[in-house]
Amino acid sequence: MTTLILDRSTGALPPYRDWLWDAEDDLVLFTGRAEPGADGFAEVRTFPDYATAGTVEQAALTLPVTAVVALSPADAVRAGALRDHLGLPGPGRAAAIACVDLLTQRGLLSRAGVPTVACGPVDRAADLFWYAHRWGYPLRVRSRRAEGWPTVARLGSEAEIAAFTAAAFSPDLRYAPDLLAEAGAPAQTVRYTLADVATAAPAAASAVRAAFAALTEPGGPPVAEVAGSDDGVLVDAVDTWARDGARAAARGQAGLPTEDQEATG
Repeated sequence: MTTLILDRSTGALPPYRDWLWDAEDDLVLFTGRAEPGADGFAEVRTFPDYATAGTVEQAALTLPVTAVVALSPADAVRAGALRDHLGLPGPGRAAAIACVDLLTQRGLLSRAGVPTVACGPVDRAADLFWYAHRWGYPLRVRSRRAEGWPTVARLGSEAEIAAFTAAAFSPDLRYAPDLLAEAGAPAQTVRYTLADVATAAPAAASAVRAAFAALTEPGGPPVAEVAGSDDGVLVDAVDTWARDGARAAARGQAGLPTEDQEATG
């Protein structure tokens, strides 16, 4: 049996072998790194087209995979799709998309009754002009799928929208970046883990609990970004990719006890 590790992360290779030392399965690493420098694996495969082709999935289907570990948001949807196809435990594709795509996540949270920051997709220049008409200025434009959902632009006038869209979109719309727009200037947010909920104000605690309950985390322990508003609190995002939770995430996805389970078990 095989625990398959999908690795598209940048920086140093995480110590998967040390984290999963008690796994009974063979550990197989699929990576896009040219020289992963990985020891202690049953097999290491490097894919030059790792990020763009289906060769990774095709190779995975040739193995007796019993668990898939993916610590990068860029790998989460691929890992979820493999779990769905192979009938494996852990977050599937839909759950992964909700944690990777901020627009999808906020829609899921809103349907669960969680107050969220108002936003909408940006597929063409007209979308931004419409949001400005609807919400007023300024508008905040963010990447909806990049790790951390960084701010791409802050737009305060029609002229700024025109300049931004001229640079961001191709005239024939063949290239449409994955963007979303939000109303207003970026609000200061407060980060909450599950441990913080006990001491949080009631409104924030209620929103954070509901947000965590609505999502199945494909990564590690969730962290909620919560912003204040005139009407109370708004959940900006739930991030499940904190680096300090990588070990627990890897063990959980591999079906092994996490640190908390080890301490109590």
